[in-house]
Amino acid sequence: MDTIDNTGMMALTILAMVALICIYVFTGISVVRNNPLFRNSVGEVSRRYETDITPANYAFGIWNLIFLLEAAWVLFAVSSIWRTTAEGPILMNPDVLPMEFYIFWILSCVFYVGWLFLWDREYLLIAFIDLLLLTLSGYAAVAFQGIATAKYADELSKKSDVDLTLIYVLVQNGTDLFYSWTTIATLLNLSSALTYDPMVKKRVNKITSGTIALAVLGVLVIGWSVCENTVFYEYFKYVYAWYGVLLWACSGILVKNFDKTSRNSIITVILLCVIIVCLVAKIAVYTVSTFG
Repeated sequence: MDTIDNTGMMALTILAMVALICIYVFTGISVVRNNPLFRNSVGEVSRRYETDITPANYAFGIWNLIFLLEAAWVLFAVSSIWRTTAEGPILMNPDVLPMEFYIFWILSCVFYVGWLFLWDREYLLIAFIDLLLLTLSGYAAVAFQGIATAKYADELSKKSDVDLTLIYVLVQNGTDLFYSWTTIATLLNLSSALTYDPMVKKRVNKITSGTIALAVLGVLVIGWSVCENTVFYEYFKYVYAWYGVLLWACSGILVKNFDKTSRNSIITVILLCVIIVCLVAKIAVYTVSTFG
């Protein structure tokens, strides 16, 4: 990578830090009462448009861990600017944090801030679209980073095993935690929109909208399990945050809403079992591939 490329990557790294600070600032303002930007807190709107699959309040505490890990990987990336080898900054030579990763991650931050305003104004359907775009941007960021790490892992390992480990822990699992949870949030937002938003021509009750959201999640869980253990194995074999989020979210749904006669409770229990099976399958595939 030449000097011009290094300069551009440094600029993107700093821009990522600015984007993260913006997330912190707008999130902080949104929870302060009587502030000039927001009319409601995120929680107030969520309670107003509660769904049949809204997790218990404690489950949303995962945002604290998400923000912590996002800060950790960004600071790690910024620190790499001053940690250099003969070829240049260590995380840019090899390019394990590619330009596309930064662009899509920063774009997801923009969508996050936009969602705060849309949700605050109770534009449920538009907020869902925004959150979907956030999550898709996140998927793209994770994909570009995973591909780059798989390509350059051996080269980076020769220079610094610690940096490679931190890539796996902070960057891959940190960002995966973020977008796994926004996947859950997107489906919750979808459920709210299908039940409450007047822009939806054929609204459904919250039981039906919850079932739709759980069905989509089930397809994602099974589909991703098949893909990550086959065609995408080399790119995401060390990424486990997705399963942690799924177990956390489904348990939160059951804690708050469990009723043995409820259709959505039954589906959630089945989904929880499927998630555990998929997690065991991932561990088994890794074990066989590594030690078999």
